[in-house]
Amino acid sequence: MPKITLIRLFNYGEPLLHPALEELGRILLESPIRRHWVEISTNAQSEARDRLEALVAMGALNLLTVSCDGDGTPASYEALRPPARWSKLMTFLAFARDLAATYPALRLQARCVIEAPEYRQRWREVLGPFGIHPEFRGWIQLPDSLRDRARDRVTMGTGGCAIAADPGNLYVDHRGNIVPCCFHPGAALLGNLGQDRLSMLRAGDRRAAFLRALETRRAAMPVCNRCEMGADWGLGPPTEAVTRFSQGGAA
Repeated sequence: MPKITLIRLFNYGEPLLHPALEELGRILLESPIRRHWVEISTNAQSEARDRLEALVAMGALNLLTVSCDGDGTPASYEALRPPARWSKLMTFLAFARDLAATYPALRLQARCVIEAPEYRQRWREVLGPFGIHPEFRGWIQLPDSLRDRARDRVTMGTGGCAIAADPGNLYVDHRGNIVPCCFHPGAALLGNLGQDRLSMLRAGDRRAAFLRALETRRAAMPVCNRCEMGADWGLGPPTEAVTRFSQGGAA
């Protein structure tokens, strides 16, 4: 594999709190594989800004994404991301702006989950002074996520899974295990990056068996039976997000 378009340092939590974050950065730098984007997606609430700066300074990270949900007001943001505080978000955005000024190769963006088109302008007004480019998408139902509202009870996807069936993307956890998607860490184990050939990971027996199971007995699969994604690639927010990532991660 000569090149990876996007590596996202993400472990279904706050990546800046990973105990081996700096070591992961050094491993990336030592790899012979060319990388276009290396991204961290953060909730901007941790106090680990020194660790982030260390990654950027060593050249291991060039895309910083801040998660920003709601209508662009403090009340909405804090309600959707408890126990997040708007004041911490503002402090982090100022830090990110200064970090990008010091290291010009660093790209800043925000991933804004919104529920109405008019929220776009408000987020642009919030993020613009910090030099942060926003991208927008709708809410994605994540199995086992903390959010639990009646409106989030989605219909189970049918006909397989367009995301897991796409051989162009590999989702790898911090142990090197290949999982079907980025929506849940335990949907299935499809192999290991350090033990299996790439051809087997992309189109081997495990992936084929998983896709067959989705088509024939999905209702009995404890994670995928609570996911909206099906065989239709044009579904909405889930595939919009994955498509954006596959195109390079940064707008």
